[in-house]
Amino acid sequence: MNRNYRKGRAYEYRVMRMLENDGYCAYRTAGSHGDFDVIAWAPSLRDKYIQVKAGKGATKSDISGLISLRRVMPLANQVELWEFLERGKPPKITVF
Repeated sequence: MNRNYRKGRAYEYRVMRMLENDGYCAYRTAGSHGDFDVIAWAPSLRDKYIQVKAGKGATKSDISGLISLRRVMPLANQVELWEFLERGKPPKITVF
């Protein structure tokens, strides 16, 4: 397991804890190599599909991919990008 994988996994678990504190049930999509790193839902809230980025943040390609996914997903779902750009700071959250 390389350093980048461990770092990314740690941030994904951090996102899950933050969502669980807000009443969501959250899961990592580990090993899927899909479009989202964390999926979360709660009975009376919108389902969230989240891409997590750390360090330099998302590329233009990452953002255009999330915009494309937003177009094909049901409106009841929320597509989000969580960027951890500075250590110890809260993430920058972009909703698509």
